[in-house]
Amino acid sequence: MEPVGVVADALQNALVQDYDDLLRIAPAWPKDWNVDGSVSIAHRGRVYVQISTGQINTVGIKPGDAQDLKIRNPWPGRNAKVG
Repeated sequence: MEPVGVVADALQNALVQDYDDLLRIAPAWPKDWNVDGSVSIAHRGRVYVQISTGQINTVGIKPGDAQDLKIRNPWPGRNAKVG
């Protein structure tokens, strides 16, 4: 069962990273993989991500406990709107 856990951890860290107080979306996700999934983050939060054909289509963030979130813009060169 250990290999399954290692793969699961690698997949969630490829999709969302939440260390050093900066949220990163798909920092290591393979460009030709599609995904529609979610990852738990610190303070009981959750991040939902949809990627198809190498493009991040949707990012949803459900904050947990009261906290400020910093996020690296997942669309380089484009403005991101938070609403």
